[in-house]
Amino acid sequence: TALGALTSDETGSLLEEILIQRRIELWGEYGRIYDIRRLKQGFTRTAAMGWPTAALITGRNTQNPNSYAWVLTIPQAEFDGNKNLDQTVDQNPMDDGV
Repeated sequence: TALGALTSDETGSLLEEILIQRRIELWGEYGRIYDIRRLKQGFTRTAAMGWPTAALITGRNTQNPNSYAWVLTIPQAEFDGNKNLDQTVDQNPMDDGV
C-alpha cells in the first residue's frame, strides 16, 4: 500500500474479530439472538453468574442451538393476513419436549 506493508502481531482470524465486535455492538439487544442461533453457540444464564432472576431462562435448553426453543413462532397477524396459511399446519413447533 501507499503506507507501506501492513503487519500485525495479533493472532486469530479477521472473522473472529468481526464476530467479537458484532457481539459488543449488539450487547443486550434483540438482534444478538440471531447470531447465537446462526453460529450454533448457545448460551447459559445462571444466578451464580450474576444474572437477575427475571433474566433467567428456565425450562429451555438454551445451550443447544438446534433445540426448538430457538424457533420463533409465526405471529398471529401473519395468519390473519394470509388466507393460504393454516395455523394448525404452518405454525412453527412451540416445544421440543424439554
